[in-house]
Amino acid sequence: MKKQYDDSTADMRETVFSKNIPNFVHEKFLDYVGKTPNRGRILDIGTGNGYILREIKKRFPERYELIGVDSSPSMLEKARLIDKTIEYLLADNNNLPFRDGHFSTVTAKNVTRFSAEEFARVLQVGGLFVFREYGPGKGLVEISKLFPDRLIRSRELDYYVTQLNKSGFESINVERFTIQRQYAQEELLKIVQMFPFIENMDDSDLEKIKYLFRGKEFIKVTSDPFILTARRKK
Repeated sequence: MKKQYDDSTADMRETVFSKNIPNFVHEKFLDYVGKTPNRGRILDIGTGNGYILREIKKRFPERYELIGVDSSPSMLEKARLIDKTIEYLLADNNNLPFRDGHFSTVTAKNVTRFSAEEFARVLQVGGLFVFREYGPGKGLVEISKLFPDRLIRSRELDYYVTQLNKSGFESINVERFTIQRQYAQEELLKIVQMFPFIENMDDSDLEKIKYLFRGKEFIKVTSDPFILTARRKK
């Protein structure tokens, strides 16, 4: 099986993230993170190139101790090159190398594999989980409709709520959004190849997506993000 994030993919992700274009969902996500008490310890799951931790550091300088974990050495290498002051560790989301109750907050953005039980274990009592993900349209609703049986972990919101309830979380709150974005063909194809989106994607699948652009320089695509917060039960 091909590694999800090799050097080429890491470079591609960095190119997109380096644009650093904020939006109101991103700002809301950071607002929730900021509800962590001063001097709290934050763990970012599936941190990738460290984008979320850098954003937290930028918005709340010297307020938190920041640690990121990822299963991709290539992505962590990128993260460390960008900011050497943040701690990054190679780790499995389902078996985190931290003691019980080690963190005041766990953040996760667009993470497809994780254990709600493991998050509950490493969080302090009353600790906050802040999760930003996409709905069943995977953030590219019109594109996902081209591949209804091959989407990777296309999940309804109830799936996450159920997992958190079973794992010792309470005060679960969800905000859902519908956003239309305009993409050039090259940009959209890059995004589709960058994230775990379509199972066994090949050149013929890319041609299907290109067909949507026939006669057009740009197309509009609907994004379906949500932000979920929950606290570890006391």
